[in-house]
Amino acid sequence: MNQYLLPCQGALIVPNRVSRIELSQSIRRHKTFCVGKLLLALLLVGGIAGNCQGQDPSESSEEALAVYADAANFQNNGAFDLAIAEWKKFLKTHGKDPLASKAAHYLGISQMRKEEPDYMAASAAFQQALAAKDFELVEEALSNRGWCLFAAGQNDQANQAKRFAEALAVFDELLKKFPKTTFADQALFYSGEAAYASGKPADAVKYYQRLIGLPKGKDSPLYCDAIYAKGVALEDQQLWKEALAAYAGLVDGCADSDLLHEVQIRQADINVRLEQYKAAAPLFRKVADSKARLSDYALFRLAFCAVQLQDPGSAAKAYDELITNYPDSQFASAALIAAGQSYYRAGKFDEAAAKFQAVLKLDDAVAATEAAHWLATIAAKNNKTDEVIAISRAAIAKGLDGFFAASVKMDLADALSKTPATSEEAIELYVAIAKESAGKPVAARALYNAGFTALQNRDLASAGKFADQFMAEYSKDPLVPDVLYVAAESQLQTGKSKEAAETYARLLQLAADHPSRSLWILRGATASFLAEDYAAVVDRLSKAMGELKAPEQQAEAEFMIGSSYYKLDKKDDASKMLEKSRQTSSQWNQAADVLVTLGRVQLDSGKPDLAQKSWTQVITEAPTSGAAFQARYRLALLLSGKEDFDGAKKYYDEILAAENQGALKPYALYGSGWCQMKKEKYEEALVQLDQVLKEFKDHPVAKDAQLARGICLRKLGRDDQARSAFEDLLRRGPQGLELGHALYELALLEVGDKQPAKASVYLKRLVGEVPQYPDLDKVLYELAWAMRDQGDEAEAIRHFGQLVSKFPKTTLAAEASYHVGQQQFDAGNFQQAAGAFSTAAEHTTDPALLEKAYYKLGWSGFQMKNYDGAKRSFEKQLKAAPDGPLKVDAMVMIAESMFKEGQFAQALEAYKQARTIVLAEGKGASSSDPAAQQLRELVFLHGGQSAQQLKKWDEALQWFDQMRDRFPSTAYLPQVFYETGYCYQQLKQYPKALQYYGQVAANYRDEVAARARFMMGEIHFSQRELTKAIPEFQRVMFGFGGEKAPPEIKNWQAKSAFEAGRCGELLIQSTTGEKRTNAIQIAQGFYNYIAEKHPQHELVAKASERSGVLDRL
Repeated sequence: MNQYLLPCQGALIVPNRVSRIELSQSIRRHKTFCVGKLLLALLLVGGIAGNCQGQDPSESSEEALAVYADAANFQNNGAFDLAIAEWKKFLKTHGKDPLASKAAHYLGISQMRKEEPDYMAASAAFQQALAAKDFELVEEALSNRGWCLFAAGQNDQANQAKRFAEALAVFDELLKKFPKTTFADQALFYSGEAAYASGKPADAVKYYQRLIGLPKGKDSPLYCDAIYAKGVALEDQQLWKEALAAYAGLVDGCADSDLLHEVQIRQADINVRLEQYKAAAPLFRKVADSKARLSDYALFRLAFCAVQLQDPGSAAKAYDELITNYPDSQFASAALIAAGQSYYRAGKFDEAAAKFQAVLKLDDAVAATEAAHWLATIAAKNNKTDEVIAISRAAIAKGLDGFFAASVKMDLADALSKTPATSEEAIELYVAIAKESAGKPVAARALYNAGFTALQNRDLASAGKFADQFMAEYSKDPLVPDVLYVAAESQLQTGKSKEAAETYARLLQLAADHPSRSLWILRGATASFLAEDYAAVVDRLSKAMGELKAPEQQAEAEFMIGSSYYKLDKKDDASKMLEKSRQTSSQWNQAADVLVTLGRVQLDSGKPDLAQKSWTQVITEAPTSGAAFQARYRLALLLSGKEDFDGAKKYYDEILAAENQGALKPYALYGSGWCQMKKEKYEEALVQLDQVLKEFKDHPVAKDAQLARGICLRKLGRDDQARSAFEDLLRRGPQGLELGHALYELALLEVGDKQPAKASVYLKRLVGEVPQYPDLDKVLYELAWAMRDQGDEAEAIRHFGQLVSKFPKTTLAAEASYHVGQQQFDAGNFQQAAGAFSTAAEHTTDPALLEKAYYKLGWSGFQMKNYDGAKRSFEKQLKAAPDGPLKVDAMVMIAESMFKEGQFAQALEAYKQARTIVLAEGKGASSSDPAAQQLRELVFLHGGQSAQQLKKWDEALQWFDQMRDRFPSTAYLPQVFYETGYCYQQLKQYPKALQYYGQVAANYRDEVAARARFMMGEIHFSQRELTKAIPEFQRVMFGFGGEKAPPEIKNWQAKSAFEAGRCGELLIQSTTGEKRTNAIQIAQGFYNYIAEKHPQHELVAKASERSGVLDRL
């Protein structure tokens, strides 16, 4: 009898899952388990098979036993491919043999054990074995099949979920059929593995826990692995405390496990995640001290804990230990950088630099880039700009890589921005960084730096462009406040004061705690001041005063508030605030300017002596400052006004002697010359006046200098030699241009002498005899004016028209178009007038004419009831001439246009702006132009009426009160009284309403008075004071001229009669007997009055209806 033994050929090599520590390494160890022993005793005696594990070999044929024995021998000797072939042969030729189920089982084992296992084929073989009745190796086959399905799932991503599910089902079958199976630990462990790999860590934990809880679980070779796997699965569920508990169990129960260090790493990493750095550090130290695998990682993480514990020295020590003990570690370069950072944080810059320099020597571009950034940072901290540039350029030349690539470029750009000579290169680099790193924080910072550098370079257009780009792309970035500052400053410094004020207001809303907030408050106020929004300056700075801690800032705020009060014509408030500014701080850089402004306030307040004292104080305190020269100029004007010309000239000459007062020089020259002239020193005056005309011929003061020069020449008795010279030329018979020049100059002289008739003779001759004269446009212009001066308006307009037709692109054509437009406007041809005014506005270069052209264009549209077009024209006027003489008129007409369109809210705001300026003109101020005066009065009347339309009765009253106070003699006074009464009526303050209505009704006899009397009746009617109401209505019916009243009053007579009738009807309700009969007759009389006296009125039908009702009573 021969016997063949197959030892533990079913042992499995089971690959484990990849662990998930922060290193992203595979540190779970591979585990093996033995699926059982295959023991076969095959007896070959006389060709009869012996028993095999309870089987009777006599039931198998000799041929079957021979194949079986060969297959077993092949398998026992590791020839698994041969064994597989023989097992398949056996199953094919002896499929009904009693040993067939075992043959299938061992076929599965061979499929598992061959060099390239075929787990699905093995699973199928085990399934075939399990299908047989009375199969003896069911437990082992189930265990092996479950494992095969699990292993197949690991290798087949497409069918992974299916295989894991099948494996779980097989293990579950094993555990249910054989609760006490010796394979329970393996079935539970790999069920957990399958569940975990299927993304079900919670289910996995349950399987692992069942294994751990087996009666003999601790004896299982998979016990420690199960605890470890449980901890990993708990980590995946972020159950950190539970995971820590699981790992603690492994440490306590598996002290000799080769998983111990990994578990300690995991425990430490969880504590790091929970920010328990003190608990994590000792664990990392244990692993580091073990010198085992992961010791380098442990040191790396230990250093990280030290950093988090604000212990840069210990961090640096740990990094150094890693670098020294594990120079080839994947963490070496990172440790060098981190060590450098730790030394940097500890203030040991030389040691930090040494570490970063060491990184540069490594073959690691990413690490070298970061090291270059830190080296540049250290150099910048030491104010070594050239070194920063050298380090950054070298790194860029070598090649940048990784996260810090943009940072190195930023280091270079920041260093370049510090020097004017290289700031343009810095801006270009910032722009490139922003483009390369679009969408990233570094791009936002690069754009901001580009804008800020451009602002420093006074490239305001670029600064604004970069700020706009930033806000479009990074509106949520923390740098938004700083970028808005750049935007606001670029606007402010380019004259866009209003926009700058709005930007600063937005900025201050966003930057409640920004360290530059105080500066921004003051700059925002400056913008509002330059935008002439003085009320806003006062309001905002008064509210923000508590935020300004430095005395200099408080003094500056008080200076701006005082200056704004001055602009608002609140001189007392201005004086108090300016004096307060000086008390707060007299040492800040504009303290002298405060005194200059205070002097102006004092002078305008009628206190010239105080003004003189203030300006003299400026000169004493800061004699060479710009404010001191302003003070000298003010003092000169003051003394000149007092006819102290010697004193005035002294200050003018001090200005002229200074080298840095070029802006004041033309004024000082003119002033000095004026003083000489007033002292009758005409020759000396001419010297200085000629110097003004020579050096500052385009300066505004040149016109005054020219006038003064003419006066001096006249005083000196010098005749106009030019006149005789040109007359002499004419007598010699010149031709062409010579003739033209002579005629033109003579005409100008006659114009100057106010001899338009003589001037027109010369000009007509020039047009006729020299038609190609180069300045013919000017000739036609002067001719038109000469004809106008003679009262021949038709000829004047004809010549203006010729000018426009022949020379449409000249500046004079613009003025001529204006005159044509004015003539059409006066004739009521508003459409034609609008065309002419539009042409004038389009072609003129004269700011004054441009203002007037837009103004009249707006009026033309207004007269045509094109209120929106009118408003646009007036707005263009204000934009073109924001401080022109017609500014108030335009503002009023903008409001009037809105008012006409029923845009009362917008109109009210526009009237408010106009009111501010009108009030600033001073109480009692009036315009010599009746139309301008009327517009100013309409500001208050229509402003109040706009407030009425918005039911803002109290505000409307303020408008009307201001109008009465400002314009006590206005023709609109009855309307103002009426509107005031109407507001009080709406506020149910009837006594006051009656008072104001009464003033109109008693003192005037126009339509407003009739309406006021009617409203008095209405008030009494509303209060059921019928005996008072009816007489008021009767005063309207029979007063104001009675039947001879004009149509607009007759309207109120009819309405009064109807209301009186309604009063009568109420009397009917409250009376009886004869009184009731009389009341009916009275009421009917009122209703009949309407039909008889006002048969065309709209109330006739209603009155007749009510009379008919009364007939039936």
